Amino acid sequence: MNRMCAWCQKGLTEVVLDTSSAGADSLCAVCRQELFQSPTPQSLAAYLDQLDVPVLVMADDVRVVGANAAARALLGKDAANLDGQLYGDVIECAYARLPGGCGNTEHCKACAIRHLVTGTQLTGQSHRNVPAYQDIVCPGGIRETRYLVSTEKAGHFVLLRIDEVTPR
Repeated sequence: MNRMCAWCQKGLTEVVLDTSSAGADSLCAVCRQELFQSPTPQSLAAYLDQLDVPVLVMADDVRVVGANAAARALLGKDAANLDGQLYGDVIECAYARLPGGCGNTEHCKACAIRHLVTGTQLTGQSHRNVPAYQDIVCPGGIRETRYLVSTEKAGHFVLLRIDEVTPR
């Protein structure tokens, strides 16, 4: 079975001996170096912008604190409209518009993305290609959307990669 790097999707051909960082065993040497050990001044934002897949940097309250170019393009928003916003507000979740907002409605208790991000933040456990369903507000009404997402802990943050988006 061919293993793939959880972030750049290149094949993993080496045996990883250093598992001192949570999730390090699912990353290639380059990504592991950049995310956990890099002494270079390259910012996380610059590194993430090199990835072709959409990645959001999430704080422990499921607030977006950064997004790469692919994520900004997918969401049709610039960094100013993403940074500091709760995930449900960023993706236009229909339930985030209810009284209480994102994270505070009855529907939020079943939000797979909220559970993945907070779980990864608490345990350091990575997740790959997990299905999540969201009711998204669109110009024509509310549309159920299927996501496949992956998470990886990076320092005090969680990287949320959006692997696939399928309107239903």
